Amino acid sequence: LMASTVVMSTVTGRAMMYVRHYKRMPYAGMSVSIVSLTPLAAWPASLPIWGVLVLLACVGSGLGSMFPISTVCMQNAVVQRQMGIATATANFFRALFAALVVAILGAIVLSGLGGATGAAVETLARASSLQTLEHAFRYVFLACALVLCFGMTFLLALEERVLRGPASHSPQAGAPTAPATPIPD
Repeated sequence: LMASTVVMSTVTGRAMMYVRHYKRMPYAGMSVSIVSLTPLAAWPASLPIWGVLVLLACVGSGLGSMFPISTVCMQNAVVQRQMGIATATANFFRALFAALVVAILGAIVLSGLGGATGAAVETLARASSLQTLEHAFRYVFLACALVLCFGMTFLLALEERVLRGPASHSPQAGAPTAPATPIPD
């Protein structure tokens, strides 16, 4: 999952320089991710391990296509002097949302395994039957698909603007255009 996320994030970021309609890449990626979660939710225990790994790699590649697009679109929507603030804010909310999603998914697993007893997840998982684990993780994958559907909705609502090029890095960029004149006494 993480390896394919990193690879596709890098590929998508590089490809943005050469495509005009950059939103098509995350449309395809998010669609692949949502479709890949379907068999994981429908048959989590009956898939072979290699099948689970392939599906998780597809989910990761779809997520990876979203990261550079969202960052560049946000940076493109603000004036240059506010780019640092906007990037930091976006990263803060991305990390906050990721932590919330992990907590929610953990709660889903705990409730599916009978976590009301207060036992650790590992203890509950070892004591659970395959059907109990299948039931718990089915809802985890459904919740992930729901989150990605929300992400796709937000992506659809995102305005596709023409991307600005890189900022000029000439030493004269911040210098005044004319020499200062002394103020007469």
